[in-house]
Amino acid sequence: MNTRKLLDKFREWALRDPVMKQELLDAAGEFFAFYEEPEAIEGDETLKGLFSEWFLYDRKTTRYLKTPIEVFARYSGQSLPKKEKEFFKALTGTVFGVFEVLSSDEKAGLVRIKRLDGAGEWTIKDILGSQTMRAGNTLFARVIPLAEEPIFTGWIFGYPDGVELKNIFMKHFDSPEKISALKPRYLLKLWSRPINWLEKGEFFCKTRLAGIWQRWAGADMPFSIIEKAVDCGNHDEFMAAQKILFERMPDQEEAFGAMDIMNAWWNLASGKKAGLTAPVEYAGAEPYGPVETKYTKKLMDYNCELFQKTGEALSGTDSDAWLKSPANGENGKSPFTLICEERKSRNHPYPDKIGYSMKIQSMENKAAPPASEKAQAALGFMMHKNFKKAEELFVEALKVLRHDKTVSFRVLGNLGICYAFMGEREKAMEALREALRHNPDYDRARKHLSDLEGMSEKQYEKFVKEMPDKLVLNEWRENE
Repeated sequence: MNTRKLLDKFREWALRDPVMKQELLDAAGEFFAFYEEPEAIEGDETLKGLFSEWFLYDRKTTRYLKTPIEVFARYSGQSLPKKEKEFFKALTGTVFGVFEVLSSDEKAGLVRIKRLDGAGEWTIKDILGSQTMRAGNTLFARVIPLAEEPIFTGWIFGYPDGVELKNIFMKHFDSPEKISALKPRYLLKLWSRPINWLEKGEFFCKTRLAGIWQRWAGADMPFSIIEKAVDCGNHDEFMAAQKILFERMPDQEEAFGAMDIMNAWWNLASGKKAGLTAPVEYAGAEPYGPVETKYTKKLMDYNCELFQKTGEALSGTDSDAWLKSPANGENGKSPFTLICEERKSRNHPYPDKIGYSMKIQSMENKAAPPASEKAQAALGFMMHKNFKKAEELFVEALKVLRHDKTVSFRVLGNLGICYAFMGEREKAMEALREALRHNPDYDRARKHLSDLEGMSEKQYEKFVKEMPDKLVLNEWRENE
């Protein structure tokens, strides 16, 4: 039995089948919904392979509520010989994960691997892999655990330096439970390249930040205030504005992303109208060279340590003194001298104008709790069948919670249910689709969407009339 040909047969079916072709388009919208650089996907075979694996083996289709391989094994593979049927049935139980290579036998064409969470070990028949993989390598792959001869599905992403990958990986997935729950789309964040905002340019950073500012902080301070602070090189006002924005953004990770944009804009534009010869650089913006990165980190660590001990941060004069002390550098050279040398080698426009503003301030997010309370209150109105009021509260809550993907998918799912009971089928389906973009594994939303898409007009009219009375006991209620 040629397993590679059978895998190709399944993939070709998924690309040809009319229902699967539409599902593939919807799946791409879900998988890459929050990927920052969509233009990079087309030329990245690794990302396309990762998406294909997820679509074929993990994502339930909205039409059938089964994965493509489950649909194929149940319906399209019925006329196949017994051994081929058994093979496709085995494909419904593949194992995706991150593995460590224990050994490789080039002569036998075998590779011994174990999953990092300790959930299993396999000896894989892979001739090419046995020639390139070595003990200690780490790889992402999907295993077909055939009883006689386990194999890979075909998509493999390996790292020669297993130790380095483990260190990176364990920062994101720091327990066996998290590793066991690893999903292919989680790797997008692990592999995505950090955006170089300085390369994007001053105008891009300013306009991108203006949109973020208007959404979260526009009611508290006009954007013109921060523009003036940047133009004049007033770092105190700039930091005050940064604090306001940070406090009002509900998702901490996105808030730090906004800080990166602000810092890049400051580094590109600060002091222009004040006649400064160069921007007053803010420590933390990228990209520095490795030497500058090293010493700004040391300076920041020293500043934080001092703040913890005394409650006072370094002044600008103190920072300059630290930078110019050979005791803080190496080979008899101060950090200032070493950074100057690196900047010259990198053709930095201001190689010897080095000054960092490193103020420490408390930042606390204040936006999320009230929004969560609105979402919770909306559930109460749902249970009393006041769907209009529930819809209003969910919409208000989403102004803040839409960017917190740990809860946004449930709020969107509930909003979709409200629309469905209000007779707004199109709005309901769009809310459920957005919920799936926030969490493609949200099976309940996918089932609700499948129900709505499959109803005739008469069935939907009956649904709107009868289902709200069954809301307490029926699965058309989402409050988990």
